[in-house]
Formats: sequence, C-alpha cells, structure tokens
Amino acid sequence: MRTNQRISFILDIEDEVYDDDLGEWVGGATEKVTLPCFVSDLGLERSMAIFGDYRVQRKVVRLLKSFNQEFNSIEFAGETYKMTAGRLDDNVFYMERDSVGNTI
Repeated sequence: MRTNQRISFILDIEDEVYDDDLGEWVGGATEKVTLPCFVSDLGLERSMAIFGDYRVQRKVVRLLKSFNQEFNSIEFAGETYKMTAGRLDDNVFYMERDSVGNTI
C-alpha cells in the first residue's frame, strides 16, 4: 500500500481563554502527531451502504500501524476533519466534512 500522503491528528491540550486587555481569545495549545497514510474518497454507493446518506463528504484513511491515542480533530490537505467510524484495529477509519466544507 502506498503511504505517500500525510495526516495529522490534533489534540487540544489547553482551552483558549478570553483576554480582556487584548480583546481576543488567546492560548489554546495543541499537540499534533503526523503519520504517513493512504486516503481515498468513500464514494456515493459505499456511503449509502455504510452510513445511509451521501450528503457528507467522507474519506477512508488507511494507516500502516494502529493509532489509538486520543485526538480531537484530523488535518488533511489543509482541511479539518472529524473521525466518524473506526475499524480493523485502528488501522482504517472514516473521516468526514459537511458539503459546504465546514467542520462537523
């Protein structure tokens, strides 16, 4: 299997806090783990069979080794995704975005 793509698992370590002096949210430290993977589109037919709808853009991620650490979101190709279902000893899972490109 080719693993020429990279995926980043993001864990929010620290919540953002509102700074009254600056008038904006600050902080929000995150930890990022980047791994090689193979990512492909799920497709309409498989999306209907597995999830029962096709309106959400889903991708299948295949890793070489299991990744079972805790994470909040996934970054792939500059976009943020959320894991929806996992299988096969944490080597293969599905991630999704909605049709307009916002994180779900």
